[in-house]
Amino acid sequence: MPSDLTGSYVITSGTTASAYMMAATTGNYYNSTAGRTLISSSGASLDGDLLTNVPQANIFSVAASSRSGYYTIRPTSISGRYVADGSRGLTTATSQTNYGQWKFTLSSGRFVIPSYGYSSYAISFTGTYFDTVRSSSGIYLWKQTETGATFYATSIDAETPDDPEPPTPETFTLSFSVPQGVSAVADLTVTAGSSITLPTAGAPAGCTFLGWVTQDYAAASAMPSDVYTGSFTPTKSQSFKALYAKTQTGAAGYQLLTSAPSDWSGDYVITSGSDSSLYALKGLSGNTRYESTSAGGAIALSSTGMTLSGSTLTNVGSAYIFHISSYSGKYVIQNASTGTYLASRSSYLYSYTSKSTSYCLWSLSASGSAITAANSASSSYPYLSFSSSKYFMINRTAGSTIRFWKLTEGETTIYTTAP
Repeated sequence: MPSDLTGSYVITSGTTASAYMMAATTGNYYNSTAGRTLISSSGASLDGDLLTNVPQANIFSVAASSRSGYYTIRPTSISGRYVADGSRGLTTATSQTNYGQWKFTLSSGRFVIPSYGYSSYAISFTGTYFDTVRSSSGIYLWKQTETGATFYATSIDAETPDDPEPPTPETFTLSFSVPQGVSAVADLTVTAGSSITLPTAGAPAGCTFLGWVTQDYAAASAMPSDVYTGSFTPTKSQSFKALYAKTQTGAAGYQLLTSAPSDWSGDYVITSGSDSSLYALKGLSGNTRYESTSAGGAIALSSTGMTLSGSTLTNVGSAYIFHISSYSGKYVIQNASTGTYLASRSSYLYSYTSKSTSYCLWSLSASGSAITAANSASSSYPYLSFSSSKYFMINRTAGSTIRFWKLTEGETTIYTTAP
C-alpha cells in the first residue's frame, strides 16, 4: 500500500464489469441506489486491472485530513461535499467532521476504510448500495494515472507499479457525408480525449449549411436538436451528415391582416369572431339582402371546408373569396364565385350584380387586426358589422370583430440532409 494515498480514485465493489462504482451524490448512500453505478452500464471500460473512460461522477479525490493518518473522500463532480459516516450509515456532509475522516488499511487485497467517528464500521457494499457496516469485507480502489481518466487497481496485484507505462492512446475516426455536387470533406482521426473544430461543408444552391448530424433528415419542419458545430470531443468513431436549411414556397394561404396595407387590392376572406368560433362571409347571387336570404351569408368555420392553423386559413373555396380592387377613389369588394359586389342599401348589407353605384364603394382601415369597412352610400348606417344573431350586416358603428385574411404565398423552411 502506498505511504501516501493522496490522489484521484474510483471506488468499486469488485473487479469485474458486473461490479458497481461508487457515485457522487448529495444525499445518503444507505438505502439508496443513487450512489452507485454498474461498470458495464457506465461507458467505462475494464481490462484486468485497468479502468478507462470513467465518468466524472464516479471519480473521488482522496486528501490528507486535519487528523494525522486519516483522509477525506470527496466527489470531484460535486463541490462542497464530503463522504461521511452518519448515525444511520454512509452519507454525505458539507464539512470535514470526525465522521468524514477515514483510515485506509489493506487486507487480503481489499481496502478496509473505517471513519474516525465510528471506527468499528467501515465502507462496504451491501449487495445493493454502499454503506458502512461492522466487520466490512472491504472494497477496491483504482488510482488515476497521468493519462487522464485511466485508473489502475491498487489492491489486486501488489506488484503493480505506482507509475505504470501509459497505454497506447485510443483514436477515433470521424467521417463526413455531403450531397452530390458539394466538395468532399476529408475524414479526421482524433486521439481520445482531444477536442477538434468540426469542418464546414459547401452548400447546394438555395441552401445554407447548418452543421453536422448523425442521422438522415428528409424534410424536417423544425431544426433538429442534435446538430454539431465548432469544438467537438469525440468518444467513439462516428459518421456525420451535412445538414442544410432550405426555403420552400408552399401552397397559397390566407394570412390574417394585423395592420392596414398600403394598397388593399388583392384576394381576401372576410370573417367575424375568433379562432374556431369564427364565421366567414359567403358570396350570394344576384341583388340579394344578406339578412333575409336563406342562402346563408355567414357560415361557421366548421361548415366552410377551410382549415385554420394559427393565423393562416387554407383550403378556401371560391364562395368565400372576395377580390378587392380600387374604383372611383374607393374600393369595391367582389365575390370570386358569384361575381356580385358587396354593397349597402337602405341600411342593409346587399349583394349587387353591378358596381356602378355608390352602394358598392367602400373605405377600408385597420386597427391591429380589427378592420373597419365603411360604405359610401349611407352616413347613418355605414359600417360592415356582425349581428349577435350570426349574420353579417350594416350597422351604425364599426364591427370590432371584423377580420380580413389576405392571400399570400406561404414560405416554409425545411431542414434536410438530402437537398
